Amino acid sequence: MKHILESVIPVGTPWGGPESRRYLSGFVSMLMQIEGLEGDRKELHAKHERLYHLYLAVTGIGVSSIWNERLFPCSHEVLVDRFFQDYVQRTMAYAGYQYSILERADLAAAKDRIVASIDLGRPVLSCSTASEWSLVTGYDQGGDTLIGWDGAHTYWGRPELEPDGYLESKMFATASWPGTLSRLVFVEGKTTPQNASADVLRQMVRVMEDQRPKGCDREFRALLYDDAFCQSADEDRFHSLWQYVNDYVGWYAENRCFSAFGLHILAEAEDVKANKELVDNLHYVAGHFFHTHDLCWEAWRALRSTHKCDPADDQPCHMCGGCLRPPTDEDFAALRTEAPRRRLSAWLQVIDWNDAKAMGTLRRCADLA
Repeated sequence: MKHILESVIPVGTPWGGPESRRYLSGFVSMLMQIEGLEGDRKELHAKHERLYHLYLAVTGIGVSSIWNERLFPCSHEVLVDRFFQDYVQRTMAYAGYQYSILERADLAAAKDRIVASIDLGRPVLSCSTASEWSLVTGYDQGGDTLIGWDGAHTYWGRPELEPDGYLESKMFATASWPGTLSRLVFVEGKTTPQNASADVLRQMVRVMEDQRPKGCDREFRALLYDDAFCQSADEDRFHSLWQYVNDYVGWYAENRCFSAFGLHILAEAEDVKANKELVDNLHYVAGHFFHTHDLCWEAWRALRSTHKCDPADDQPCHMCGGCLRPPTDEDFAALRTEAPRRRLSAWLQVIDWNDAKAMGTLRRCADLA
């Protein structure tokens, strides 16, 4: 027996535009399917992006920092799991859904529950042992084979634990799933939404207050100022530092920008929009986050020795996308010299200042809400 929910919106925005947090992208696709949101393709894609922005704020993920025990590129999804134990609960509560989680130890009973959920029109959120989320939207052979979206054909690329294969539709199809999953999330039914904007704002403040004092950027920023280290570090370590900083900038660029959109959405909420002072302060914080996004492009520009648009040094980055190309030996060599590192460090400092200003105003917003 085979059943596929064909109308589920793919994860990872294959239509263009980033949604890098895999759980949130899958959650929004699941939510839109269950709630039966309608519209043409363009309208549905816009609704998907808008909800993604909102839930970045709801969970607090959008105002978090990136950090790893050592200066080595690391999975952002692992970081989300490390710092946010309650993101499933927060998204479901805000949307107004009861849910259950089936852990790896219980996967022997999973097949029947997956089949039942799909037959009810409810996709199933699936997390691998590599902390990468996907969305199960169908099954074949009575549930022995799972079918769904994992973003492999978007900018996400293939997951670390690959499925058996892909269908012509670009959905994955795999019978190997019992050995790769860590947990499954099932929607059980509606409940009263816990969607007070004040709670969202307090969560954003809590995340920033918890993470900023940890100084997650302190070590690598000190190394960028260490001329002796940058001139003498072996290639592997220096390349890891370059990639870590590049990923750090990317985390801030996307998450702060989309959190700004999320704050604009909150400003339209029923429990907010009549409070002019609160609305004004939300827009003020959003402005800092948008500024951070623009500064991140300058930081990416400083990390690369050549650029597609090649603006003059006294002109702002054109944000043409050329600064997102893979690194070259020339990029690594340039960052060993003092001037690019000082320029990069200056942008990182202003990004940090923006976060400090935003956190202070977010506290004010939480008090006003």
